[in-house]
Amino acid sequence: MASHEDGGFLHLPDSAIEALAIPPGEIADAIEAALIAKSEGRLHVTPKSALLPGGGRYMMSTLAVGDEGLTVLKTVSVSPDNPGRGLPSINGAILVLDAETGLLKSVMGANWITAHRTAALSAVVARRLADPASTSIGFVGCGVQARSHLAAFRALFPLQHVLACGRSAASRDAFCEEALALGLDARAADPEETLRGADIVVTSITLDYTVEPFLDAAWMKPAAFAAITDLCIPWMPDS
Repeated sequence: MASHEDGGFLHLPDSAIEALAIPPGEIADAIEAALIAKSEGRLHVTPKSALLPGGGRYMMSTLAVGDEGLTVLKTVSVSPDNPGRGLPSINGAILVLDAETGLLKSVMGANWITAHRTAALSAVVARRLADPASTSIGFVGCGVQARSHLAAFRALFPLQHVLACGRSAASRDAFCEEALALGLDARAADPEETLRGADIVVTSITLDYTVEPFLDAAWMKPAAFAAITDLCIPWMPDS
């Protein structure tokens, strides 16, 4: 079943949400509508809180939407060792409550939503700032965010060429194969070649603060657009 009623609330695992096949453009439109609602005082959100015990990172955010009568709580855990366990490094859940009564309405998986919400936010900005004729895109980091950003940006731009740079040759090559299957010209490249050759750059390396910055913004084309989901960890601060 794609979803089921359980004790009066709807359970939507990641597989059910993914099966909806929501077009990237619709996700970007929803994110833009949320940003407008926040600016108009119809949506309220708290700053993201984080705990950093040991080798993990635990984050939580809360949202209240007056128009919809909902309160939403999202919690996400970043577990750097998970890939070695055959698990995603980021996992989470979303609780949806009735804003007036506080009763639980839905429990949702957060993985698919987190991946595509982040890419959609980048897309909202890109469709205002990036060159609409952009044909090449470069990725530093070839994991979940690279895939969701490729889907989002393909819906907006006439992309033809993909440059991919990743710490893991296996994940980089798998990403290139997926891009090739979409009819794109895709190949591996080093960091400098990736930035120099791309109209749009997406960096999404693992959130590891021990990484020495290795990307120089001066390598980018003068009119290139960058979507940065990794807190600028790989970027040289003085570039």
